[in-house]
Amino acid sequence: MNTLVWGGYSRISDDSEDERLGVKRQREDIEEGITKLGGVFSEELLFEENDTSAFKKRKVKIRDEYGEERYVWRVIRPVWAEAMRALRSGKINALMVYDLDRLARDPRDLEDAIDAVVYHGAKIVSAASSGINLETSDGQAWARVMVAMANKSSADTARRVKRSHLSRAREGTPLGGSRPFGYLPDKVTHDPVEAPLIRQAVEDLLNGASMRSIAERWEAMGVKTVRGKPWDRSVIRSLLSNPRLAGWRVHQGKIAVDKNGNPVRLVHPAALAALDECGKPTRVKNPIGGEPIEPLLDQDTFDRLQAVLVRPDNRKRKPRRGAHQYLLSGIMRCATCQAVMYGNYTGKTKSGAERYVYGCQGTSADKHTVAISGHGVDAFMTEAILKHLAETSFEKPEVSFSGDERLGQIREAITELMAAHREGQLSGAIVFPQVQQLEEEQHKLEAARSEFIRETSGPSTIEITPEGWEGMSTDKRRAVFGTLIEAILVKPATVRGTTLDTSRLEVIWRR
Repeated sequence: MNTLVWGGYSRISDDSEDERLGVKRQREDIEEGITKLGGVFSEELLFEENDTSAFKKRKVKIRDEYGEERYVWRVIRPVWAEAMRALRSGKINALMVYDLDRLARDPRDLEDAIDAVVYHGAKIVSAASSGINLETSDGQAWARVMVAMANKSSADTARRVKRSHLSRAREGTPLGGSRPFGYLPDKVTHDPVEAPLIRQAVEDLLNGASMRSIAERWEAMGVKTVRGKPWDRSVIRSLLSNPRLAGWRVHQGKIAVDKNGNPVRLVHPAALAALDECGKPTRVKNPIGGEPIEPLLDQDTFDRLQAVLVRPDNRKRKPRRGAHQYLLSGIMRCATCQAVMYGNYTGKTKSGAERYVYGCQGTSADKHTVAISGHGVDAFMTEAILKHLAETSFEKPEVSFSGDERLGQIREAITELMAAHREGQLSGAIVFPQVQQLEEEQHKLEAARSEFIRETSGPSTIEITPEGWEGMSTDKRRAVFGTLIEAILVKPATVRGTTLDTSRLEVIWRR
């Protein structure tokens, strides 16, 4: 056995806090087991997989042995796959696992291990017991039985956990695991440091800031995620898209609903505490009626934030990847072909200032060049926008949707009708036609509300002054331009020269 090149494999299914205590204990036993067999333990050949299930499956696309591409459901264990590659390639020829249930809980994974033993001459040994012997047909059969039983045990546990999570979701109670960013460990009380950061980020985004700028600011402040990781745009988007911020209980990525189909508010765990006649804590029968938590954001602010995060009408204005964030990139358009124009760096002046132009190279069918000085247009349009702000009387937009009250009435009416049907007070022939009619009205109002939110979302231009403009970031200035201007058309130049010809510009203001 001392001629074997040993690797080790350790795995823990659930370690959301990343404490790594379980894999550490397994590592100790694996090292001891390899040493007892006369082998040499190497840290470099230890394949450690923490917080990774050997049972849960994900949908992935594969090309099978017949050349067919299709979607399948597979257990994804990248480190385990690396260990199997090491066995098949000969990088190692022996692998010690902690036990069979750490090796596999999915029959496919077990068959991969058996193939490595049978067809590649590898050895797979258990540190916890001598029950694994994949070199004999009897040992393989026994391993298949044990993995099948372990798989069933995981399925039974998953079913119970899933039902428990659904029950907790309907009650509005938070689950265990890591605390959400912005909350204390009880998962409902606002964190005095992180909660204001979220609110400020939301205010900035509503006023035109980018998620990139939020991530950069938090990074400069030393703010990390709850797992100590740095922020990026995708992580911030996920954080700010969560309905929990508006006080809703989330289940499987959506707002949880109770048995009547009503959305569930997140409630404080203390609201569920009660005492039985013996004075022992118990659970109340109707925890949904408990006092909801104070949301980080009110519903209107959250809805407007979602409109900003998606903002389909402004996606086409987003500068292409790799382009500098110039003030009017994506707002300038070529008057010849109507293509969006972006800022292009052209070098530096003698004084060291950056030079750039907004340009269009035409299309494959219509080759033409339209370009205009970036600095000149930016200065001209800044003066124009400030003049427009000073001369235009902006009314403060309506902050609430006029149909909100009716939406509430419809939801309440649907709940009452369905409850009456369940209790046998009204027949389905009476209830369901009314419910269908109410739901149709509800869908129309919800669509109208989404449109209202979309049209009234964006930076406020009521109190912008020249002094305030000077202190605004490029992102916020771009948002103001996007709110007030539909496009700026640039006509081809008719004469050469370095002086900006403003007659080439046609500004289309939003009405």
